[in-house]
Amino acid sequence: MTATDLHCDMRGRIYLVGAGAWCADFLTLRAGAVLKVASFILYDDLIDSSILDRCDAECIYVGKRNESVTTLDRIGSMISYSRLR
Repeated sequence: MTATDLHCDMRGRIYLVGAGAWCADFLTLRAGAVLKVASFILYDDLIDSSILDRCDAECIYVGKRNESVTTLDRIGSMISYSRLR
């Protein structure tokens, strides 16, 4: 499957990708392919920043550490919005 094929299959879809805790080495090939063609990526503090550096998507932080707190309702709204684009 090429990135182009994957992109065609992904329109209007949401993928939950576990990237391992702070280690890009734990990312699967499929997860890497999905992230490569994603339009939006919602991420938290556990992702290795080098993973986001490889993505052309709009990356939106939704973590709950420090003073930045994103509620589940807000995350749900972001997901709904991203599916419409």
